[in-house]
Order: sequence, then structure tokens, then C-alpha cells
Amino acid sequence: MNREKLGSRLGFIMLSAGCAIGCGNVWKFPWMCGQYGGGSFMLVSYCFGNSVFDNGIFGGQSGTDKSD
Repeated sequence: MNREKLGSRLGFIMLSAGCAIGCGNVWKFPWMCGQYGGGSFMLVSYCFGNSVFDNGIFGGQSGTDKSD
């Protein structure tokens, strides 16, 4: 099995920077919301997000019958 490779060194650097920035935002945003009075927003967004993803709305399973 052949593996894909990055096309250039710049591509690797951009990929690494994007991953680092994304991970930083995942941790920093909820912390900043909690520090500055937005904890209730985070609670609602997590509850809504979990219910939407758990129900399969974004997975394309909202209209399927799974009773078999």
C-alpha cells in the first residue's frame, strides 16, 4: 500500500502551523468565555452541540428508519 506524501516543505510547515493554531483555539476559547462571563454560553453550546451530533443530524441519518 502506497502512502501519500506532502508535496513540499512549505506544505508541511503550513499543515503544522494550522494544527497548532487549531488546537490552541480549542482550548483557549472556552477558557476565555469562562473568564469573562460567557460560561453559560459554553454550557448551552456544548449541550446543543452534543444533542445535534448524537442524534445524527449532521451524519445524514435524520430521516432513516433504524427499527430493523
